[in-house]
Formats: sequence, structure tokens, C-alpha cells
Amino acid sequence: MHAYEAESRFADRAHHILERENLTQDEMHMEYRHIVQQYGILLNEIMKITRVSDSTQTELRRTRKELYVALQNAEFQRNIAERLNKQKTEILSIAAHDLKNPLASIIGLVQMLRDDSIEEKEKAHAIEVVESTGERMLTLIQNLLSTSALELGKLSPEISEVNFLTLISEVIIANTMRAQHKGQTISFHHSNASFMLLGDMTLLYEVCDNILSNAVKYSPLEGMIEVSLSNVRQRNAEGIEQDFVRLAVKDNGPGLTEDDKKKLFGYFQRLSAQPTAGESAHGVGLAVAKKIVELHNGTITADSRADAGVPGSVFAVEIPIILEIDEIFDKKFFDTDSSTQQKSKTV
Repeated sequence: MHAYEAESRFADRAHHILERENLTQDEMHMEYRHIVQQYGILLNEIMKITRVSDSTQTELRRTRKELYVALQNAEFQRNIAERLNKQKTEILSIAAHDLKNPLASIIGLVQMLRDDSIEEKEKAHAIEVVESTGERMLTLIQNLLSTSALELGKLSPEISEVNFLTLISEVIIANTMRAQHKGQTISFHHSNASFMLLGDMTLLYEVCDNILSNAVKYSPLEGMIEVSLSNVRQRNAEGIEQDFVRLAVKDNGPGLTEDDKKKLFGYFQRLSAQPTAGESAHGVGLAVAKKIVELHNGTITADSRADAGVPGSVFAVEIPIILEIDEIFDKKFFDTDSSTQQKSKTV
């Protein structure tokens, strides 16, 4: 029976009682029972409608929430697609600009090397230029590939035990020749502490090489670059005391303005400082370095006061020392102890 039918019967019975006069007590009791019965039927129908209404409202709220989440996700995906499309355009523009000229130079130098009349000294210089130009192109391509892999979430770190002291020493050796060509000196200071940690050796090498090569690139001729490696104990993002390996690279270049600092770790950013020997700058390396450091639950910072007329910059990378871990990127840290005796050497 529908609610409107039960309501109609209830109303008819009540109207019928009101029209009748001189009802006996038994008849009143009988009419009362009928009214109660009709009221019960009406109440049951109303409760059914209420339950259906509540269920419908619950379903509507759930559907509305799902629709909102779907719209938010669609907007998020659209923003990602727009950003990646813009980044793809920038990558193609950089590749077209920064790879075209070096390739043309390499082709020209190779053609020159085919000339048997040129002197051995000129050949040696041409080969050196080809090698350095090829290395710059390779660095750019590696940075662009790393950028794409990081943005698309396709970077798969290979975690192993890393001796950070050995890694930094190799990075310094690799950059020493470039520094010597500019008359620069690289000094290296480190403590006697253990610098063993877990991480991706190749990615961490890329971070350190980027920072040191930038110091060489932007420091003046005959400049001094100071590299230091130490252990520091501080609280991590979860408020737990943790030992970190701290790499600091100090140069005496032009430094960073406040505007430079705001866009320092962004992709394809051009800063106020210029390389001191015509080296190329693509605005990609530091952005990639920051992503890699964050993958290792570390931090990368830059300290400089160029606006105050103070030259030089100090780039610092801090990576937590982790000796036992289930998943390095789940931030499950274990405390370790280290000594802090100082020693130094010059490369």
C-alpha cells in the first residue's frame, strides 16, 4: 500500500467518526482500533519513504564526492600534461640551439683533421676541442634524459653501499683538469669520520659533479674552490636526530642575487652570473640535482650574498647516513655515531 493511499484511508476513517453521532462505547472502541490500525499502516509507509530518502541522499553524496574527486584528478592530469608539453617544447628548443652549434664545430674540426698539411700541434688542439665539445653535448643529453625520467617517475635508483669520500675524490679528479685550464685551485678538506651510506652511486655522482663543475664554470680565472666533507648530527624531517654526510662547495665567483635564489633549482632558468670561460649553461643540472637529493631524503641549499656585494657562493648537500634500511625512500632512518677529527689536503 502506498503512503498516499494509507493517508487517504486514515483521513476517511477520521471524517467518518466525526460525522456519526451518539456512538456507543463499544463502537468508539472499534473505531479507535480502526484508526490505530490505519495510523500504523500510514506510519510504516512514511518510514519506508524516509529510509528510501536517506539511502538516496547517501548515494547522492557519494556520487557527488566521486564526481568531485574525478574532476580534481582530471584537472591535475591536465596541468601535468600542460607542464610536460611546455617542458618538451623547451627541451626541443634547447636541444636544437645547444646541440646544433657544437655538432657543426665537431664536423668542421673533423674535416680539418683530414687535411694532411696541418701541423701536429694544431691536430692535437683540434682533437682536444672535439673531446671537450662532445663531453658538453653528452652532459646536456644526460641532463635532459634525467629530467624526463624524473618528471615521468621512471627513474629507478639502484641502491647500494656508497663510500661518499671515495665518490667525492673521483668527482674532484674529474674536474681538476678543467680547473687547471682556468688556473684554478681546488682544495679538499674532510674529517676522519665514516662516510658510508646507502644510495644510488651514479645519481649521487651526478649531483656532486654538477655542483663542483658549476663552481669551476663560474669561478674567475686563478680562482679558489673549497670542497669540504663532514658529518653533522641534526633532526630530520620527522624530528628524529640523525647523522648526515654534508658536502659543501665554496667558490669565489660573482655569487647569487635574491632573484637568482628564487629560481635557482627550477628547470631551464637563466641566472645573472655568466660562465667565466665561455662554457655553456643550460639551466637543467641543479633542478635534476635537487630531485636526486630529495630521492635520497636529503637537502640541497645555496648560500650567497651577491646583492650585498659579497662574492662567492656555498652550495651544500646533506644526505642521511643509513646503514640498514628496508626501503630507502620510506624514510626509515637508523642513528649512527661518527667522529669529527679534522684533516685536509689540496688537489
